[in-house]
Amino acid sequence: MTEMYRFILSANPCDICAPMANLYPYAPHVPVHSFCDCTVEKIPSSQTCTTELRNIESSEVKFSDDDVRTSDLYNESPNDTPESVPVEVGVIVESWEDPRLPGAIGWNPPSGTLPAAFTLPGHSAGELRITVEVEVTQVMVKAELWEVCRRQPAPGETTGHTLNERKLRIVGGGATAKTAILNVEVENMAGVDEYEPGDEVPV
Repeated sequence: MTEMYRFILSANPCDICAPMANLYPYAPHVPVHSFCDCTVEKIPSSQTCTTELRNIESSEVKFSDDDVRTSDLYNESPNDTPESVPVEVGVIVESWEDPRLPGAIGWNPPSGTLPAAFTLPGHSAGELRITVEVEVTQVMVKAELWEVCRRQPAPGETTGHTLNERKLRIVGGGATAKTAILNVEVENMAGVDEYEPGDEVPV
């Protein structure tokens, strides 16, 4: 069985030590810094200790953003034709203090590319400006991290009797992701001849 250790915070932990309250498969070094009163304790081999997330709170905000690009597309037909461009979706940025937080709130944004479909007008040629309105979703999460210790299960038991529980600290995190395509607009950027009759032509 792998040895386990718990990092025990002092009565008034600093910002450096507070995030370290957790279980470890090795003995964390203490003191962490000068005047540090935190301690490390080895968990008895007769116990099995794990951590759980409890009292999870989350919030979600959605807004739109424009993904603007240019592309050379041609449609020699007088009829409008369907067209599409690939748009990347997925996580833009994320930070989680506990890797279980995304799963605890069911955070599973799409990843890869989605086709942004639009209609290419007849007789379109040259450079097009394609504005894709994308949905952006932001999530924020916080939860209590608890330590739960049980005695080693006796033969025939799946789990042992719970010996003690204690709240370690608050963990949190958040992420921002492109999650959907909302709208696509296309503008023909082909150059226009601005010559007017009477304009002088340099020799």
